[in-house]
Order: sequence, then structure tokens, then C-alpha cells
Amino acid sequence: MTIARKLLSAGAAASLLAAAACTTIGPSEPQGAAAPKGVEGNWIDAKGTGLSTFAAGSFTTVATDTGQKLPSD
Repeated sequence: MTIARKLLSAGAAASLLAAAACTTIGPSEPQGAAAPKGVEGNWIDAKGTGLSTFAAGSFTTVATDTGQKLPSD
């Protein structure tokens, strides 16, 4: 009877450890992408003829049909 109790206790303990390991170990939360800073980005004009880009303090506009850089005022 004592051996049966020890085996039962050991089995119960092993089951609890296995269940605890399944619930506490898992993939960590994924890291989100960093939020953009400032106003850097791309904009297209209302007519769709020019694509403006502001990056690193520089503003450039190119024609969407030819890719030619347009002068800025």
C-alpha cells in the first residue's frame, strides 16, 4: 500500500510539473515596430503628378510619370 501511495504521489507531482511548464513557458510577446518620428514621409499631390518626400530635413519632389526631380520654391 505504501509503494502504491508513493507512486501515485510521484505521478501526481509529475503531472502538476508538466502542466505548470506548459502554462508558464511560451513565446515572448512580439516587439512592435518603432513608431515613426516627426513628419518624415511621402505625399502625392492632388492631381497625382508629383511625389513629395521629406526625409532627414530635406524636401524633394519628383514627377510621377518621368521620375524627374522638380524644383522647389
